[in-house]
Formats: sequence, structure tokens, C-alpha cells
Amino acid sequence: MFLTLPVLVAPLVAGRLVARGTGVDKVFVRSIALLVAGLVATGAAAPVGQAWMALSMAVVGVGFGLQAGLVDGEALAQLPDSEAGMAAGWVNTVRLGTEAIGVSLFGSLFASFAGDTTHASRQGFAVITIGTVVLAAAVGVASAFLRGRPRPRKDPARPAADTEVR
Repeated sequence: MFLTLPVLVAPLVAGRLVARGTGVDKVFVRSIALLVAGLVATGAAAPVGQAWMALSMAVVGVGFGLQAGLVDGEALAQLPDSEAGMAAGWVNTVRLGTEAIGVSLFGSLFASFAGDTTHASRQGFAVITIGTVVLAAAVGVASAFLRGRPRPRKDPARPAADTEVR
């Protein structure tokens, strides 16, 4: 619940931020920063207790939810309208497939650390959290690096500047 509710609300907040002029790239970078901070806090809060984990999981949920809808919109905006339906289906297929692989991977990693309940919850959760933090930080660094690169936008409705319209 603490992870799910922010994922349901944060895309609405992200949409309003972008509508008010905040750049999509800034929302992406902030969402990744929240993901990393929330995952670090979740790993640190695991031995302390569930109340602290609830707060840190809410931060992870906000970080994930801020980018959830914007990613699809940005990906589909790069394509001509005639290919948007096919691309939307492909994006959803890839997302669900990678989520299934990720859940099974984390589940198997967690189970591999299970000796007893204490060992599984502390050691397994710590290793999974550290791995996820490293991955999220790498994505954040790559996003910040790629943010400064210019992106060519193709608009098939407008002819190129060197093309003569008759």
C-alpha cells in the first residue's frame, strides 16, 4: 500500500508539473533521485522496523510514479502518428515482460539468501536493495549525461527546409 498509492498519485502530479512548464527531463532526473534516496532509506530502515520502511517505500513510490506516464509520452512523441498505436503496444509488452523478469530475478535472489527468516529478511533485502540502488544510480548518471545532448525531432507533417513544396 505504501508503495502503490504514491505510484497512483504521482503521475497526476508529474502531468501538472509538465503542464506548468517544468521540463520532462527535470522530472525524470528528480524521479530517479527520489528512487535512489528511497531505496537507500529502505535498505537502512530494514533493521529498524516497518514504520520507517513504510515512509521510505512511499518515497520509492513517488520516484517511480513521477516518471511512469511521462516515459510513454516521450517515447511515443518521437514517432509519427501512424506508428503510435503499434509503439504503444510494444512499450507495454516490453514493460510487462521486463517487470516479470525483474520480479522473478529479485525473488530468486531473495530466496537464495533464505536460511531462516531473520537471515532472509536482513541479508537478502540488503543485497537486493544495494543492487537496485547501484542500478538506479547508473541510470540516473546516464540520464543526466544524455539530458544535455540535443535530440532531433522528426515532424512528418512539415517538409524539410531544403524541400520544395508544390
